[in-house]
Formats: sequence, C-alpha cells, structure tokens
Amino acid sequence: MKFPSDITLYYAHSSDPEIRFAASTGGFCKSFLVFLVETGRVDCAIITRSREGHPLRPETIATDRVEDIVSTRTNSIYAIPKPLSILGSLESKKSYAFVGLPCHCKALKNMQGRGRYLNIRVMVCLFCNYTPKDDFTLWRLRELGVSIGDVERIEYRGNGWPGKFTVFLKDGSRRQGVHKFTDLRYAPGPCVRCPILPTDFDISAGDPWNLGLEGRDTQGATLVSVRGGEPNSLVREAERAGYIRLLTDPPADALERSQRSSFERKLRNRV
Repeated sequence: MKFPSDITLYYAHSSDPEIRFAASTGGFCKSFLVFLVETGRVDCAIITRSREGHPLRPETIATDRVEDIVSTRTNSIYAIPKPLSILGSLESKKSYAFVGLPCHCKALKNMQGRGRYLNIRVMVCLFCNYTPKDDFTLWRLRELGVSIGDVERIEYRGNGWPGKFTVFLKDGSRRQGVHKFTDLRYAPGPCVRCPILPTDFDISAGDPWNLGLEGRDTQGATLVSVRGGEPNSLVREAERAGYIRLLTDPPADALERSQRSSFERKLRNRV
C-alpha cells in the first residue's frame, strides 16, 4: 500500500491517566480537543456522543465544556451518526474543531472547497472499517440478556484497551461485556463500497491493532497519522503543553498492518 509521503506516524495518548483509561483507545482525541479549546485555537469542538434515552441514535454537539469532551459518552460509537446535521446551527463568529469518520470529513472538506464552513479550523478523522447497522447493537444486547427498551444508554468502548461494552439500564443498573470486533454482515452497503481513507486528511487517529500492543498495553494508545507541517506542529504543540504524550515512533508499516483489511477494501473501491 502506498500512502502520502508527508505522513508522520505517532503512538499517542492523553497525559491524564484517567482520561487515557476511560477512553476508547488512549484518549488522544479527547485531550487534543481540550488543548485546542483551552488554548484558544478554536472556540468549540464538534463531537458525537451517545444519547440519553435513545441508545441507537447518537447525537452531535458543539461544545467548549471540557467535561463534555472528555466524557465517556464520546467514546467510540458503533451506531450510525449524522454529525454534519449540526453544521447549519454553527455560529459564524466562532471557530471549531470537528471529529468525524472519513465520509463525514470528505463531505465537509468538499463543502470547504466551495467556501463553506471555513470556521472549522481543525479536522480529526477517525479510522473506520465501517459503521454497523443497529443489528450489531441488538446482537450484543441479546448476549447480555438485555432488551433495548430497558436501555438508557450504551458505551461501546472504554475502561482500558481494547475496552468494555457497557450498557446502562433505566433501573440504574448496568451490564458489561468485552469489546468485540464486527464483521461485514453488519455493514451498510455504502460502507462496504467506501473508498475514503483517513490518510486523505491532515490528522487521523484510531486503534493500533496488530502491532504487538494487544495484551501488553491495557491502558490504551492511539495510532495517529499527521500530514504536512502545520498539523504536525499543532500536535507537537499539544505535547509540549502537556495535554498528550507522543510515544516511540511506530514502524513505517504501522498503518498498513493495523488497518490492513479495511484499507485494502477501500483501495480496491478506488479502482
């Protein structure tokens, strides 16, 4: 696989051990967003989180509240989000950072190419194999003996790496299972045909699968891909300011190894 020549790879995680452990995969995105907001690089972060009372329908918010950004409700969500729906309500005098999947970031980038939403100054693209249909969540609930009608909200990841699947019930109790991979039987058609790579964007982040960290790093680390000088300077600045830690450089083929099946399918879709 060939990727852009200006990519720099990092293992990264939040400098806050509590954020790191509670996040899906090391908390890089959370603490990087906090850095952007607290240092005035942007006014607000656009993030997607689990919705109280509607476990299969996540919600997207624009917020400057650190507690919103670092909440476990913003951990990985294996339900179909619609983060672009918030764009029409953004304030023109405010600047934003946006976190989304490749399809969302590509659509936003296209709109910015037409002069729209230029006040979104920073974009972080998440690695994505696909976003599963509701059937995936219903299958996980059946495994735990839970009815969807009894669920207040769901956290698909968190509590170390690779994390736990946690269901919060309306009666105040909770059920928990291990994180499980999904397969293409739960993938919507557009996801199967998707040609968009996270490396098409300035900053992308995701799980460091297949790199020897499974069973060794239970706290979590993020594989981060950064393109170009300015985005790289921003990530480095977040490290110098103490928000994140950048660890030993990953091997040159880390992207290919960690996301092989997803990337191979997406590259085939580009032909």
